[in-house]
Amino acid sequence: MQFETTDDRKVITIDMIWQCKGRLLSSTGDPDGRLKDICLSYALYRLLCRRFAKYSFPESSHPKTWNFVRYGLLSKEGDHERAFRVIELELGFLYDLFYTKYPVLFAKGLPLLRNFEFIIVIIGCWVVVPSLKDYHKRNTGSDVHLMTTSGRNLDALLTGVVLVAILFMEIVQFFVLNFSDWAKVQWLCYYVEKPLWHNKCMEMIIRAICHRKLLKPWDRKLAQYSLLESFSHNPSILLYNRWTSPYIGKPRNGLKQSALVKLPMGVKKAIIYSLKTNGQRLTNGVASLERNRVDKEFSWACKLETQTHVIMVWHIATSLCELNLSSQVIVTREDNQQRESEDFIVATKLSKYCAYLVAFAPRLLPDHPYITEFIFDQVVVEAREKLKGCKKSICQKMFTLCKDDRKKRISKEMLTSDRKDDKEIVEIIEKGAVLAKDLLNIIEDNGLRWKILAELWAEMMLFVAPSDDETAHAEHLAMGGEFVTHLWALLSHAGILTRDSAQDIRTRDSAQIV
Repeated sequence: MQFETTDDRKVITIDMIWQCKGRLLSSTGDPDGRLKDICLSYALYRLLCRRFAKYSFPESSHPKTWNFVRYGLLSKEGDHERAFRVIELELGFLYDLFYTKYPVLFAKGLPLLRNFEFIIVIIGCWVVVPSLKDYHKRNTGSDVHLMTTSGRNLDALLTGVVLVAILFMEIVQFFVLNFSDWAKVQWLCYYVEKPLWHNKCMEMIIRAICHRKLLKPWDRKLAQYSLLESFSHNPSILLYNRWTSPYIGKPRNGLKQSALVKLPMGVKKAIIYSLKTNGQRLTNGVASLERNRVDKEFSWACKLETQTHVIMVWHIATSLCELNLSSQVIVTREDNQQRESEDFIVATKLSKYCAYLVAFAPRLLPDHPYITEFIFDQVVVEAREKLKGCKKSICQKMFTLCKDDRKKRISKEMLTSDRKDDKEIVEIIEKGAVLAKDLLNIIEDNGLRWKILAELWAEMMLFVAPSDDETAHAEHLAMGGEFVTHLWALLSHAGILTRDSAQDIRTRDSAQIV
């Protein structure tokens, strides 16, 4: 990290932060390493900036890059929380780079000039506001004097209100600026650089600044979308008509976002567990199926034509398993436990989040956005045809689409065919129904079924995260950011910049069979 210090030739490095002898950064003063992690986030942010400048990542091929994440950031058992906290701070710096003035204000260290301006404003308001009490406009005989009911001069009152408003905004900006993550990094760098600052007074000041949290653009929530709940949605005519059409694009059918949900802790744990287990080998769910020894029955659903096909088929199957659990006439205690289980929450939330990315953020996914949008629109059309007039019995209706003879034919085509015509697209609904029925029939243990689905969706999230479209991630940061952007940044620092294509998975699996 390269913040300007009193010695222009000196650079504060991460190693200097970790080796600092001051009590503030010691194991007793900073037991959970949060202060040091602020500096680590800034250093990682500087590295990530190279992707937006289209520079190469030569260190991605070095084993130390992967070791930094696997045996550094994720060295301990419960480090999933720490890893996402570091990435969250890093993306906060990235957001400030694109959408605030902080990088300019802190380019030369702490913004002392800006703070001096704040002091001048405070003094000015302190001098002017009291003098307004004795303000009396000179009577020229032709002027109209506006007075309040209490006898106060209206000109003086309005001037006082404006000054108070300016003072309030200055105070807000002062605290936002001086308690920002940029200021925290600068204070910590000064602390490392100046041994004279290793005293209780300065440590109390720095600790007070660093422990104050400001509002962040990322609200730690997952967007959700359910195809089986929203396929019949039609956009309002008020949004798109002949008067609004020149200004906005035509809304697509079936686009109705579900309510946001708080990012579950289980999702973080599942994704980090998948990353530790699979290492740098990203797959779209095949590895998790192999670990649970059900790859022969379900791996066909991970080898479809595009990743959008894979996401939608597994999303439909997961939604049907969820509906099947909710539609049971007799609800047992075990059923309630399944709905509250961590695996159930991880599988359903990630399934709906991936479907949301397909519907609302296709640029963040591996396939070309036009292909993703086309496939999604076709799935909505097919769902409307197959489930027309069906509201409460969607689960039963879907399972009627895959009778035994039809199921055998579809399954054979799925496993052996590599077609790229339109028929492959319109069969997604049926494939999802076939997959759901197999999941319910083959895996009778509900707990095991949701465990498999949770591991698969965690693995799939890591698979879709690598991306070359940095601009799309930056644009979504302006709206608060997406969870997949956090995974994209984490994998970038682990040296994982690309993924295996679906064809590579087929080739590798064929080679293993031979």
